[in-house]
Amino acid sequence: MSAWPSAKPPPRPKQAPDGLRVKDICRLLNTGTDHTHTESLRAKLKRMVARGVLTEPEPGLFILPRPGHDA
Repeated sequence: MSAWPSAKPPPRPKQAPDGLRVKDICRLLNTGTDHTHTESLRAKLKRMVARGVLTEPEPGLFILPRPGHDA
C-alpha cells in the first residue's frame, strides 16, 4: 500500500522555449528560493549539463536538449 494513496503528482510544466533559471526551477519544485536552495540546485543542474541531460546556452539558463540538435 502506498504511503500517499490519493496524492497526485504535481502538474508537469511545459518546456520553456528560452529555458529556465535556477530560481524558476526552485519555484516549480516548490522548494525554497534562498541562497542555500538555489546553489544546491545549481550544482545539480551543472552536473546534469556535464552528463548531457541538460544544456546551458548561457550562464544560468538551463534547457532540455532538443532531439536532433547537438548540445
